[in-house]
Amino acid sequence: MRKLKILSALISAAMCVSMVSAPVMVLADEDNVPEETQAVEETEKPAPKETEKPAPKETEKQKPAETEKEEPAETEKEEPESQEPSETEKQDSEEKESEEKEPEITEEAPLEDEDSDEALNALGSGKCGKKLKWSLSKDYVLKITGTGAMYNYGAYDSENASPWSKWRTYSLKIVVSKGVTTIGSYAFHGCWYVESVSLPKTLKTINAHAFDSCGITHITIPKGVKKIGERAFQNCDLLNVTIPSTVTTIGKHAFYYCSLITLVIPKGVKVIDECAFASNYYLRSVSISKSVTTIGKEAFIYCNLSDFTMGSGVKTIGDGAFKSTSLRDITIPSGVTKLGESVFENCRYLETVKLPKTLKSIGKHAFYNCEYGLEKISIPESVTSIGEGAFAECDKLTTVDIPVSGVTSIGPKAFYWCKSLTGFKMPLSVTSVGEQAFKNCTELNEVWISKTQEGNLPSDAFEDCTKLNFVYHDYPLSGSQLLNGPITYIVNDPDIDGTGTVDVIGFDKVAERIVIPAVVENNGVKYKVTKITRWTSQYNNELALKILVIGPNVTSIQDDALSGCPELVSVTGGSGLKTIGARAFANCPKLKVFNISSKTLSKISALAFSGDKALKTLQVKKTTKLTKSGVKNSLKGSSVKTVKVKKSKVKKYKKFFKKKNCGKKVKVKK
Repeated sequence: MRKLKILSALISAAMCVSMVSAPVMVLADEDNVPEETQAVEETEKPAPKETEKPAPKETEKQKPAETEKEEPAETEKEEPESQEPSETEKQDSEEKESEEKEPEITEEAPLEDEDSDEALNALGSGKCGKKLKWSLSKDYVLKITGTGAMYNYGAYDSENASPWSKWRTYSLKIVVSKGVTTIGSYAFHGCWYVESVSLPKTLKTINAHAFDSCGITHITIPKGVKKIGERAFQNCDLLNVTIPSTVTTIGKHAFYYCSLITLVIPKGVKVIDECAFASNYYLRSVSISKSVTTIGKEAFIYCNLSDFTMGSGVKTIGDGAFKSTSLRDITIPSGVTKLGESVFENCRYLETVKLPKTLKSIGKHAFYNCEYGLEKISIPESVTSIGEGAFAECDKLTTVDIPVSGVTSIGPKAFYWCKSLTGFKMPLSVTSVGEQAFKNCTELNEVWISKTQEGNLPSDAFEDCTKLNFVYHDYPLSGSQLLNGPITYIVNDPDIDGTGTVDVIGFDKVAERIVIPAVVENNGVKYKVTKITRWTSQYNNELALKILVIGPNVTSIQDDALSGCPELVSVTGGSGLKTIGARAFANCPKLKVFNISSKTLSKISALAFSGDKALKTLQVKKTTKLTKSGVKNSLKGSSVKTVKVKKSKVKKYKKFFKKKNCGKKVKVKK
């Protein structure tokens, strides 16, 4: 009976064990991958680990407890044939071994099998900024989410490459979400097959190399971006780009070696930096807004530009900015003072160039080898230097319009091999001519030059100019008189170029209105008119002069210069006047208006208006330089009752224009 009870207990225990262990064996079979199922395992996705382990772990813990409760102690030795516990232990061991061997799914998982769900689910995610995350989906959509700036990275083959750079050869769709403010350096460097890029309105900056060597063909940069960094889109397949008005700087090489066809630089952009659009071979048309102030070095070098509209705000054009382009015509805006080295070098089809009056220098090789189109160039008077080789090998250049004064130096080979040039007027201001400046100008037959300049020429300046003839400039020497309109002048010590100053020494007797000019020109040489001398007074009593307007360069009216003019009624102008000499306007009985616009008038000498019975008001409203000694006895003998001055000077000038000082009691008003 006892044996029957023991046997019954053993059978019952065995049944319990079989009921508990049966499901464990199914899961274990799946985990241990028997040979007959290995082929299926290789193509099917493994279930997540969390769903594989909970059931077997619970079963393993429960089974020993149940066995201990059901089996009497004395029967353990009698029934060695029962192996269930050892089988469970073996199963536990196999499960642990399976866990150790099973590959863990991480973002570094291999991608060799592109059709494998395991590979696609392992593409990856992580942080890419303090508050930014990235994720790459199974269909290769790369998303950047969060707020703030992205980390800066290194090139795709560097240790500091972006975490998604390993997928750069896949057809990525880049989506940068709202909240991101900065695209980091090298963020998408070398992503050759990018299908599309979406950027948010929150974006402010695109850092250096951000999209360097990407396969994008079109991109719209959102409004709000202020800076496009150095080489940001270098070597992309861009056909067009939309740049917003918020951008102020386009960095160095930003769009270097792209495929742009047309380009509009919007209002707001101030700086187009070095090589910003260089080597865009298909770029034919560019329009620049007036906000742009700087076009950097080689900004458009090697572009196929034929149509270029330069904004009026440009002040600086860098070296080589338009080198080797296909420009046909160009207008340089007022404000540009320098054309840099090689700025239009090898623009072989350039036909028309308009230079501004603000230009001071033309750099080395500026128009070198503009061989097929440039026939004429007009150089403004403001230009002082023409650099080395500036117009060398301009084969079609026949005419150089250049003022008789202005340019002081012509560099070596400046007009070298301009084989169509027929004449040249050497400015009288030129003091330096470089070696071979006109060498091989084989058609050059007439050069205007001064004898002084001829003696200072390098021996090879006109080498191989076989048709050359010199024509010598003739200009008046110091003390020579010039007659120009109703005024006679005398020349004061001209410089080597003939330029200098002249004094007014006489007026035409029958002229009733005379305007003294700022400059007077004679045979192409210009002179500043700086004085009205006392020599004019010798015939003043015979003059019909009624109205006199004094030029802006006149600084002094000498003693007695305009005294005794019987018909003189009005004197105005004189914005540069500094001194009025003794008796300068004395004894002009009909003089009623005296209104000088000078801010620098500092002295009115004694008896300046003595005997002028009709002159009641003296107007010097702009001057701020008068002093007590500068007006001493100035109104003595005059009929002046009121002096009108600058409002801020009324109180001060009242002290100067006192009877004891100026010689006449007057009122000082604004």
